[in-house]
Amino acid sequence: MANDGRDIEVFARTAARYGQVGPDLFGHFGSRIVEHLDLMRGCSLLDVACGTGAVLAAALHAIGPEGRAIGVDLTPAMVAEAGTNLTRPDVAVMDAHALGFADNTFDAVASNFALTYFTDTHKALAECRRVLRPHGRVGLVVHDGWWWHDDPRWAWHGRLLADLGNSHATTVRRFDDPNSVVGVLTQSGFADAAGTVEPFDLRWADASEWWDWCWSHGYRVVLEQFDAATLVEFRTACFSHLGAGSIEGTLPVICVVASKGR
Repeated sequence: MANDGRDIEVFARTAARYGQVGPDLFGHFGSRIVEHLDLMRGCSLLDVACGTGAVLAAALHAIGPEGRAIGVDLTPAMVAEAGTNLTRPDVAVMDAHALGFADNTFDAVASNFALTYFTDTHKALAECRRVLRPHGRVGLVVHDGWWWHDDPRWAWHGRLLADLGNSHATTVRRFDDPNSVVGVLTQSGFADAAGTVEPFDLRWADASEWWDWCWSHGYRVVLEQFDAATLVEFRTACFSHLGAGSIEGTLPVICVVASKGR
């Protein structure tokens, strides 16, 4: 799910715990995008930026043994984890901007929380469209930002990052509503794009689980921007604010499905 050397390194460090700590965000929406695509038994699917295989696991169940699901990711450690997690692993290290498949190969293409990591969004989507068969469909799960951007209960978190000089406090967001995702798909040649927003409840047992969760996915890049002393200061401030007991948040996630078009 990475697009340059820095992302590959970050996701390599998260791969072993990716989706294994706290709320199962990736597993939930891996299943949801497969449902949105309405995959039939026997069809073929390509999961672009497959991570550790959340979409593939759901797709394999939907398409049955006669179908085929392939996952590609630019991070070798993610591909290795996906191969371990799946009962029928068919995964490879590959760049979303240069997919190594012939035209008109797949009935469906999916991508789960990866759109914002593509260096050239239009080129990556053009590749997804190219490998789709006529009347094939693409399904995207997108959230452009972090959980505190959309939940007022977490506004303090963004302010704390800003106070400590973390550049991710003011992330520029390109895809903050379904229409923005529909627009980029339409510009990339897809047709009949339609999107919805699906809120996902984030729940952690306590601040310690939340902290472990933060290190287990892409948010790690935010934490790694701090030097050691500032990281301790940040953690102390967060734990003081969160207090004891369970923690909650809500993440509004965009799901969009489109057809290949002409």
